[in-house]
Amino acid sequence: MKRQRHNQILNDFNTATTFPKFIIRTPYEPHASYVYTQNIFYQVQKEISRVEDNCFQKNVISSNGVDTIIVLEKTKNITIRDTEHTIKHSTKDGSFKCTCMHFEHVGILCRHIFCVFKFYGIEQIPEKYILKRWRRDVIPTELLKRRFINSFDDSNFDMTVIDIFSMVDHCVSFLSHDAAKLKLYLDEQNKLKKKFVDDCPNHDLPTRADHFKKLLGVVDPYVESDVNDIQNPTDIRNKGCGSCGKRLKSTKEMIEKKSTKPKRKCATCEQMVHHDKRNCPLKNAQK
Repeated sequence: MKRQRHNQILNDFNTATTFPKFIIRTPYEPHASYVYTQNIFYQVQKEISRVEDNCFQKNVISSNGVDTIIVLEKTKNITIRDTEHTIKHSTKDGSFKCTCMHFEHVGILCRHIFCVFKFYGIEQIPEKYILKRWRRDVIPTELLKRRFINSFDDSNFDMTVIDIFSMVDHCVSFLSHDAAKLKLYLDEQNKLKKKFVDDCPNHDLPTRADHFKKLLGVVDPYVESDVNDIQNPTDIRNKGCGSCGKRLKSTKEMIEKKSTKPKRKCATCEQMVHHDKRNCPLKNAQK
């Protein structure tokens, strides 16, 4: 687990502080670098780079709101020079589906669909084809940063604190390679601290004991309020409590003990069962 956390922190740092090099000047690369993590971006970039030289659009057939596009792809195989792939585009919902099934298997769009995007003038990857598990923000900020105890009941306050620490952490990580800009950023933070903290009166932060007292309804440290919603439970009988000199048996134990007893014929239902005519279910149903 420690190694996994270290690798996760290292990958998050590389994704947030490094800029990938664009191979082909297409609008898909900047958008992919903005939404995908660094490792997934390189896989998407590989598919985009194969479009210019290897993929060519052959023809388009439209029928009943569905466009069927044939894309030829050059391969390195000696026997097969070109490979045909069929892409179906629905004009109703704007969906694309390729016969190579690359998106269904890997989770990123294939080079054939990127080739078709040029025909329809699409400059960004549609949101429906950006899976959540490949995004930069797949892990919520509140799970990565520590949570802070506050004296407000509004949950928006907690999210504001998390956003502030996340922004500061991102800026420090981004400027970690430039000592001059990092020093300027520190000077600006000191100015903000003097503006919002040094010139404001001190407020006593609530302690852990204060939160427990508030939860229990205590108004004053030594005076309890008349209304207390937390009460001691009553009428509890647990297995093994020893009340009445008998141990409480579980349902499984009672069923196993009942199954070992021999069956006898009931005079009411005339079947071989574990009851008699006094407690027969059929007799109770007739009543």
